[in-house]
Amino acid sequence: MLSDLKRAFCAFALMAGLSTSTFAAPILIDDFTLPVAGATVQTSNGTAQTGTQSHVGILGNSREYRVTRTAGTVKAGTLNKSGGNVFTVDHNSNTGRGTGQLHYDGNANGVLSNSGLNVDLTDNGTNDQFSFLEFSVNGTSGLTKAQTLYVTVYDTMGNNYTLVQDLFIQAGNYSISFVNFTSQGVDMSHVASLDFRFDNRRANTGAIPRPTTLQGQAGSDVEFAFLVANSSVPEPGTLMLAATGAAGLAFVVRRQKKSKLRTA
Repeated sequence: MLSDLKRAFCAFALMAGLSTSTFAAPILIDDFTLPVAGATVQTSNGTAQTGTQSHVGILGNSREYRVTRTAGTVKAGTLNKSGGNVFTVDHNSNTGRGTGQLHYDGNANGVLSNSGLNVDLTDNGTNDQFSFLEFSVNGTSGLTKAQTLYVTVYDTMGNNYTLVQDLFIQAGNYSISFVNFTSQGVDMSHVASLDFRFDNRRANTGAIPRPTTLQGQAGSDVEFAFLVANSSVPEPGTLMLAATGAAGLAFVVRRQKKSKLRTA
């Protein structure tokens, strides 16, 4: 038999789960449980490696990936982190430079196309941002731009926009608002493809020229555990259920303490 404390904790966890699924409606883009923990993709200097991985925990059931390097060692894949998997772009040396790219188009053919999905990432207006959970950027200097992140969204009408973001040394969840794309005419309720590229190469070495101020820090790494589309504002129902569960858990803890004092 479970103790009262365990029962209360389970009820609290269930409430939190129900509140998330009932009120919030986040959409999972990738859970990075494939490839298996510890698997990596590695390329040699001056080359690019592209491939496809299929899994039910991926938007459209498949992802394309592309790994390049211009110096040092670059790896992309998944590694263990706190008991789970993460996506990582690991340059593996102090002079390492290159890119790690994730692409979602619903086609498991190894081609980075701009069509294939037709998904409402807003979930009828509920979601308003991309979130990288357990996100970290590592490097040797906290004041240096470590990476440049390019996020490209195509909708089913062919509208598209690429957002260029500076990534500094940081840790925690990281979000990008859908407004960046909707303000450019992209319909986030009819998304055809998604592309995320992490780049620490020197200036003007990619398809999109960059000024010197945007060049990344050699040897910097990026990793995160989940990629989702979710809401930036918790729903009222979510907060109420979470508060109710927490109150119930606290009540059981107090009752158990009193019971122990009486029997002591």
